[in-house]
Parts: sequence; structure tokens; C-alpha cells
Amino acid sequence: MKRGGKIAEEIVVDINNGINEFKKKGYHLSSKKIDKLLVNIDYSIEKKKKELMDELYSATIKTFAVNPGKISKEELIAGLKNNITIIRNVAHKVNDLNHYLSTTFLEDTKIAKKKIFKFIKTDALSRKKVDKLEKTTCQLIDKIIILDNKLLKRLGSKENKIIKEEKKDIKNIDLILKDQIEMIYHLEAKLPPVDKIDIHLVKRPHFDYWIATVLALISNIKEDYEKEIMIFKELKEDAHLRKKIDTKIKHLMKEKSETLKLKEGRVVMSTELERMDENWKRHIHNWLAASEL
Repeated sequence: MKRGGKIAEEIVVDINNGINEFKKKGYHLSSKKIDKLLVNIDYSIEKKKKELMDELYSATIKTFAVNPGKISKEELIAGLKNNITIIRNVAHKVNDLNHYLSTTFLEDTKIAKKKIFKFIKTDALSRKKVDKLEKTTCQLIDKIIILDNKLLKRLGSKENKIIKEEKKDIKNIDLILKDQIEMIYHLEAKLPPVDKIDIHLVKRPHFDYWIATVLALISNIKEDYEKEIMIFKELKEDAHLRKKIDTKIKHLMKEKSETLKLKEGRVVMSTELERMDENWKRHIHNWLAASEL
């Protein structure tokens, strides 16, 4: 079984355990720890992303490992409003980190083949990614104990669809990050803002399909992240790259700020304003990217 399939199986185990142990008293997530993590800059990018990914996974499992028979719809909706707000905040911060890694970091370390200076956002997934997502969704519907697997007849089984696994090559790090960004945007799209969470969301079988789809996205995001971890482990074999990767965010922000001030002074003094202005814009971009971390 490919790692992606194993991650889905792990999610099934964690969700089913959570459903069996479900108590409505502990359903509301606390945001205190996560709020501190979101603003903490005394981390390296790598460490902060790991903490955020752990929180994204655990918060999602906690939110969707719900037993509808042990909680009223009103209490469930209140819990979803609280928990989804937290998950969305964490997902947004993960994508801030991904944006930095896929642009400024790859430029600084000379890893990327292309230099990209804009947010990567797409409106639609490729057919290959849709097939993979649908396959994982069906797998989860079939194995999570509270979900109605009659949905499988309507959706059609995707178990026989062969999805080619992408290589975990260092050269592919920009593609892996791009995939993560796309999947997190789609995850956010599946997690409605508070004013859109109402009784219609928890009606079945729509509720069952929604749970499985969100968990399928988390499975794919986690799969990409595990590829990223392996690549960063290889990158750390280079002493120069290891130093870059281990740099704390607060030091990184200071470094970018000093570079920006230096470039600003050169722009003011330069007679070649047009050429320098483009260079200055790049450094403004790098500073803004670091300031979001």
C-alpha cells in the first residue's frame, strides 16, 4: 500500500477511536494554545510548520470524530462554529508558511527552477487530483463507523483507480509545496465561515459526504507534508542549507528588514530607478512574506 493509503487508514483509526470515546462536554476546542502558536516567531520555519500541521490534524480529527447520537444538532452546530474557526485560522497560517517556502526561501537557497513572486491559488484541481480525492473520500466513507456507505453507490467506487505517486525528489519541492497550497485552499473552501454553518450542514447524507471530503483533503495534505519532511531532511545534509532552514523567524524578519532598508537607500540614490525599483519590489515582497510568519 502506498503511503497515501496508509495515511487514510490512520485517519480512519483516529476518527473511529474518537467517535467511540466521544463526549459532548469536551467537543469545543480551546483556542488559547493555538492563538499563541499563530503569533509566535521564536521558531524556525520548519519547527513552526510542524507544530501547525500537528494542530491542523488533531483539530480536524477532534471536530469530525463526532457521534451525532450523543449531541443535539444545536450543540453540534455551536461546536462546529467554534472548531472550524480555529481550523481555518491554522490552515491560513500554514499557507502563509507555504507561500514563504515556495517563493522567498526557494529563491534564497537557489533550490527552485523558477522564481515565483505571487500567491499560488487555483480555482480547480486537476483531473488526477480530483480522482485521488474521490478515491480517498470513498475509502473513508466505507470505513468510518458513523458514515452511511450507501453513498458509495451514488458516488461509484474509486478503489480500482490507479494514481501514479509523485517522486520525493528535491527538485520537486516547489511542486509539492504548490500541491499543499492548492489542497489547503480547497480545505478552507470546504470549511464554511461561521455565518454559513447552520442546520442544513448537519443533515444526512450531506453531512457524511462533507466529513469524508474534508478528511480526504487532510489525508492528501498530510501526504504532501510527509514528502516535504523527507526532502528537508536531505537538504539538511548541506551545512549552508541546514543553517537557512534552522534560522528562527524573528532573526529572519530582522535580516529581511535590514536588507530592505539597504535596498531602499540604494533606490533613493540611484539614477537607474526603473531597474532598481524592480529589485526593491522583490525585497519588499520578501519582507512582507517573512512578516506573515
